[in-house]
Amino acid sequence: MGTAATTPQGDTEDRSGWAAPFRSELGYLAEIAGLTGFAIVQPVLSPFGESPETFLAVGATPGQIVRFALSVALLPPLILGVLAATTRVGGPTVRRAAQAIIVAGLAGIAAGLAARSLGGGPAVRTAAAIVVGAAIGALRARDVTPVRLFLRYSAPVPVLLAALFLFSSPVAPLVRPPDAEVADAATTRDPSELPPVVIIVLDELPTSSILDGSGAVEGDLFPNLARVADTSSWYRN
Repeated sequence: MGTAATTPQGDTEDRSGWAAPFRSELGYLAEIAGLTGFAIVQPVLSPFGESPETFLAVGATPGQIVRFALSVALLPPLILGVLAATTRVGGPTVRRAAQAIIVAGLAGIAAGLAARSLGGGPAVRTAAAIVVGAAIGALRARDVTPVRLFLRYSAPVPVLLAALFLFSSPVAPLVRPPDAEVADAATTRDPSELPPVVIIVLDELPTSSILDGSGAVEGDLFPNLARVADTSSWYRN
């Protein structure tokens, strides 16, 4: 009489023993990733995205800019996820508590930054960080389904922010420079006949602060600038 082939119980336990924790850690990582997008990635990439001259000043290449954006988007959640995963050695309860603490901290940072963008003072930012962080942390500790799902569905936020930084911000032309035709310089003209060109850039100097009542440079206060303006073409706009 034949017997049906069976899978040894130990093999089944071995396969399920690592699969379940792995799936749960992926979920935890997704929660952390979504919040790092609001708490870390956006606050870092946004100022750089509005100031492409920062990359021009250091001579950054398109590849370096892309690596910078990806590092900001991917490294924080990975580092925090790995650190949080190490608490699993203390058991599921410790791991859930660690996740709630990290989620609370990131949510508090994001709330404080949001309050600052709305014009809130230090007291308002601190209160927003404490209240929102404590609320999100408590809800996550209780494994409230809507909160858990929202956090996990927000996991792509860091990548989306990096994509916007690279392709939709003022930095985009540095990543993908537009094609330009370079005209051949005239070789028959004597270089000494070319007019001298000097470009002066006064960073964040309000034009009105150097003008007199008639719209000209105030010669008594800024004699050197006045002499330059008198012998130059000034394109105010």
